[in-house]
Amino acid sequence: MARRRMARVLVALGVVLLLGTSAFAQFRRKAVGPPLAADEEIAWEKYLVKDAPEPTFRFAVAHQHKASACYGYLYITREMMRFEVIQPEKDREHGFSYPRSSVTEARQWKLMASRMPEVEFKFLGGKTYHFFRIRESLVGEQDPKFRWEDVRTWQPLIEAAMHFNDVLRSAEQRLGAEKPAPPPAPELTLQAEPATVEKGHALALVWTSMNATSVVLQPGDRSMPTQGTLSLTPSESTTYTLTAKGLGGTKIATASVTVTQPAAAAPPTIMLVEPSAAAGQTLEVTSPTLKIRGVAMDSTGFPIVSINGTPANMKPQNAQAAEFWFDSVTLQPGENKFEIVALNRAQGQAKLAFVARYTPPAAPPAPNPKALGKQDILDLLKGFVPSQRVAALVKERGVKFTPTANDLDEIRAAGGQDDLINALKQAASAANP
Repeated sequence: MARRRMARVLVALGVVLLLGTSAFAQFRRKAVGPPLAADEEIAWEKYLVKDAPEPTFRFAVAHQHKASACYGYLYITREMMRFEVIQPEKDREHGFSYPRSSVTEARQWKLMASRMPEVEFKFLGGKTYHFFRIRESLVGEQDPKFRWEDVRTWQPLIEAAMHFNDVLRSAEQRLGAEKPAPPPAPELTLQAEPATVEKGHALALVWTSMNATSVVLQPGDRSMPTQGTLSLTPSESTTYTLTAKGLGGTKIATASVTVTQPAAAAPPTIMLVEPSAAAGQTLEVTSPTLKIRGVAMDSTGFPIVSINGTPANMKPQNAQAAEFWFDSVTLQPGENKFEIVALNRAQGQAKLAFVARYTPPAAPPAPNPKALGKQDILDLLKGFVPSQRVAALVKERGVKFTPTANDLDEIRAAGGQDDLINALKQAASAANP
């Protein structure tokens, strides 16, 4: 009694324990009960695969593991039995293909004296498999959940395996002269949501299909469930291709995704205070040194400033602005190019470039070695050289002193006239413009 109660609990939970099989002294086929009568209402024709090279029955099944199951199709022909795993992909190795003649037992499985609604197949070599026949659409569902209400009667699996010719005859009688209806062509939809994303952001591929036994996604050659959603983060614009295959043919759907680059960070702002120059302007400078001073501002925090690649002196004014400066920059004669760069935390940058054209002052003319000094003029006058002649010599040779008022009075007392006094003043002005 206790064992029966335990069996009922296991059946309710859907947990199946694989029982060890004993070695066979000889192999013999063993089926449960007689074959189904030809007039029994089993729609064998709906299990026939249209346009198969030979008569083939296909059944949607769940292959029982120790505590889980995989889902697929059991194909039975006059010569072979083949199990194709549709999902999950990790259980594909559970598929098999054996000669039908290698079946040693085909029966309803018993667990602890309780009959389970599933079939146990044994093959030569000791291989044993347990199958539920299930609702057809369950095979194509994404992440299918096994429920007892999805289980169908198990007898057709045994009948097709053990009495193939009889059930084929029944199917042909029900079809009459007609061939089995062609399997429907696969239907497939594929969408990318959204179709445009910024680089580094995710999108979702969403697809649905009908009448498909396999779905493959490119790029990547990835086997997918017949319907579902996949999150992706593409690094570049991509066209995704989904190929659905079924007994009725192949269907292809595509979805193109555009990947955009992230928006560039807003650049900082540079305000040049000294010299007062706009971007691209050329300043005329006569001083051999230049002081550069300004303010850099940015909403993400005060930026770092460099002038011609050299970090500037900086003093924060507030959280978003800082003063920068170079105290004294030595200029070379001609054009001196300057580029001020401000860089913020987001690597956004601003540039301000200008040119300072330095023109050195003209060198004073070299003094005339024959220029007259004060004493030269006094000696000429005291030697009775006329004032007019001395004035002409001053104009011709120049002077090598700057006459003061006392000097002029002294020259006038020595005999200098107004013409000489005027010549001295003009010569002094020319020497000291």
